[in-house]
Amino acid sequence: MRPACWLLAVLAVGCAHGASATAPDDVTRMMAGPVARDVAAQAPEAWVEVARLADAARSLRGNERVAAEAELALALEWAQSVARRAAADHARAADDASNAALAQEGDGFAAETARLLDASRRLAASRVQNAAVRAPIAAPRDAAHRAALQADLARQTELMLAAAEFLGADGADLQRARAASAGPGGDGVATAAAALRRAEALLEAARRRAPVEGETDAVRLQASLSANEGVEAYRDARGVIAVLHGLFAGARLAPTSAGRVAVLARVLRAHPSTPVRIESFASAPTRAAATSLAQAQATALRGAVEHAGADVAHVQAAGYARTPSAGETDRVEVVLLGGRTE
Repeated sequence: MRPACWLLAVLAVGCAHGASATAPDDVTRMMAGPVARDVAAQAPEAWVEVARLADAARSLRGNERVAAEAELALALEWAQSVARRAAADHARAADDASNAALAQEGDGFAAETARLLDASRRLAASRVQNAAVRAPIAAPRDAAHRAALQADLARQTELMLAAAEFLGADGADLQRARAASAGPGGDGVATAAAALRRAEALLEAARRRAPVEGETDAVRLQASLSANEGVEAYRDARGVIAVLHGLFAGARLAPTSAGRVAVLARVLRAHPSTPVRIESFASAPTRAAATSLAQAQATALRGAVEHAGADVAHVQAAGYARTPSAGETDRVEVVLLGGRTE
């Protein structure tokens, strides 16, 4: 062979040897492929076994290396199926969590809807009751009925004016309204009904001049109060009223009142800037004694909710002698003046 040809042959063999030295072997290629990356990310336990087989294959030569590479390929297929199952399990778990959250949200929505429907029914009932009070009495049944109705209208007027005064109504306007409600009239019931309408207008004017910060959601508040055992809630022109019976044993709070006191304290804490009147209605042998007892009860309840953590800077306590209307009982009414009737 001529020297030039011999040199070319040597160079060709050297280049071929260099190319085979730099080309990745099958083990390296499999371990660097997308399947191996998916297995490492999604099935780490299976990846440990694949890596062990790869390390073992790299130490072998010849037929043993070929067999080890085939075993490694099968192991990668198995690990890939494990990774896919893990991904599917993860996706299913995420779907289950999402479905559970949606179900819980649906349950909450259903419960809220039920509360709002109940509040709407109560509102409709209170509107019917208020409309009946304001309707002209064309044919009163008897004198006793007229007297009871007149007394009830006068009490409502008194409470409306007290709320208006608490909200800062003009003193002269209040004095005129009280004088008109006490003045003589040809028809006592009609006069009392007119006085109630004037008191409501005065209360609304006071509310517009000094709006409550963070107006309360009357529907939700009424529904929330009604959901508590032993608490009845309704709305009128003053706001949301929580009615509680059997809170007191004389002038002292009864041991059974603790749960309802806690409810009231929680509501007042949630509405710290809302003006609130605690109005107690009590009976006693004389009107003066009943008023004194009721005032002591209202003051005691105000102190109890303050002790339970409520800010009572906007809470007023008032006591009234219970009127002898049929069916009326001793009670406490907690009036949140910010919950307006729409």
